[in-house]
Amino acid sequence: MFKKLIQNTIIYSIAPYVASFSNLLILPIITKDLTEIDYGISGTITAYTGALSALSALGLSVILSNSFFKSRVQYKYLWRQIYGFLTIWNILYSVILGVFLYIFIPDSASENRLTIILLSTLPNALLGPSNFLGTYYYTFRQEALPIGLRTMIFGVLSVFLNLLFISHYKLGYMGWFYTSFIISLLTNFSFWYVLIFKLNMMPIFNFKRKTIIKALRISLPLIPHQYSYYLLSGSERLIMDQCKIDTGKIGEFNIGSMFSNYVSNIAQAASTSIGPVIMIYFREQKFNQARNLLFLYQAILLIVNFIICLWAKEAFYILIQNDILKETYDLALILIMSITFSPLFSGYYLLLTFNAETKSLWRITFVAGLLCVVLNLIFLPTYGIFSSALIFFFAYAYRGLAGYYLNSFRRINKVKFYPIIWTIIITAFTIIVYLLRNASIASKAAITLLILALLIGLYIKRVDLKKAYLE
Repeated sequence: MFKKLIQNTIIYSIAPYVASFSNLLILPIITKDLTEIDYGISGTITAYTGALSALSALGLSVILSNSFFKSRVQYKYLWRQIYGFLTIWNILYSVILGVFLYIFIPDSASENRLTIILLSTLPNALLGPSNFLGTYYYTFRQEALPIGLRTMIFGVLSVFLNLLFISHYKLGYMGWFYTSFIISLLTNFSFWYVLIFKLNMMPIFNFKRKTIIKALRISLPLIPHQYSYYLLSGSERLIMDQCKIDTGKIGEFNIGSMFSNYVSNIAQAASTSIGPVIMIYFREQKFNQARNLLFLYQAILLIVNFIICLWAKEAFYILIQNDILKETYDLALILIMSITFSPLFSGYYLLLTFNAETKSLWRITFVAGLLCVVLNLIFLPTYGIFSSALIFFFAYAYRGLAGYYLNSFRRINKVKFYPIIWTIIITAFTIIVYLLRNASIASKAAITLLILALLIGLYIKRVDLKKAYLE
């Protein structure tokens, strides 16, 4: 299991980073043909699209997970019914999204309003939840390669398409929307083909209403939780637009957020790989092993993010050929360190979802998102976009910490996760790396080498990493 875990984590980590690294390589090229206004328009429209994204699957991922791990023989029949229901729902959802975008697309992009709406809604309307079901199927089976190959192939293709549309055809922000449409359509089709012709998982449109209603009673309380992802990482650009913050300033925040998204891929890759293993440990009542695996994940992500942030200024100056945008590295630094709270959040989220204790989960995640919105409304107009980065950090810290004090979690938890200690450590590392952001290259190199030397020393002196953490 340990070998497969490492293998899957490597695949999940490398696959998106082939595309991410390629995107970084082309930044010096495409940023010559883009302005902070282009980034602002793209970020604003993406924020409005994200405002409804939690409704696309109605929280039914928890039903897919529970049925797969608890009913390995009959789960496909339930999945086919959910497939049929979501296929119908996605058509209605696409219409709702289209109307929403028509109302809220900013005036600076009004000439392309209808094109943007079609590019944003057609992939879901045509192929429904194929990507959604296919991704979860391979994730739960711990088969990382089919997901990794798609991520890698379509990620690299998106890089070439961005070059084509932005730098060759000079389409500006519209290049991103054309690329997103093509990639979304191809990804959905690739999973649709597998589901229909290889797995024989045809959607059942004449689904049992009682089955779907029962599933929705469990899944719908998760929508506020899933919506919190948008409130945490997308709503600030919507609020900036509504507060009439300059589009260029929104673009500055958006490019800082783009770099934090690259780092978020690392956390997501590890979570995708670790999640099924944690579920198996819970099923086998191996709570110490589950906790220790999460601690290992937390420690590694903290060190990786610290080193990335230490070199953020140099990375921005090399990769971004725009004098305004390259100065946003301090924003990216705060946003990147915020992602370090993700493993802390996973500690209680995985245990609660495994035990179908989802009713109280929204109180933490949704409140964290709501805090993000309220604090942005209060501080953004006065203190500007840097305050949004600090609010993002605070909201992620709250989300990572507060769930451990839910009565539902305390009732089923059997081990100590030490969330307060982890929160203090992450915050201290963030303050330290922020103070070091403008240090000399020699100083940063010395710090990096010292950290790597300590890690190598710990690795050499270990008794048995596998035995100490996972057995």
